[in-house]
Amino acid sequence: MIEYEDVDCGNIDLNVRYSIRGDAVGDIYNEYKTQQEFVNASLAPAVRSITREIFSKYGTSEVYNEREKIQPELVKAIQSNWDKLGVDVEEIYLQEVR
Repeated sequence: MIEYEDVDCGNIDLNVRYSIRGDAVGDIYNEYKTQQEFVNASLAPAVRSITREIFSKYGTSEVYNEREKIQPELVKAIQSNWDKLGVDVEEIYLQEVR
């Protein structure tokens, strides 16, 4: 699970639930050795970058009021980035927008 907070237009608590595909486990282990290192080096930076990019198109009140509309866009963008890593996005929770 990845937790992320802080977007330029305000603050948001974002929780990403993911799974690693079986055929990617060996490669991930060989490169990163631990899941935490994999998250820190690959997954979390992608989430931060994509979140900033998508949310920069919306004002804070839009993000707050239209989470259901923005969430699929976020899932699609993160999944597209993570496909090459062998990771699937299970769910993204936009927990709190401030």
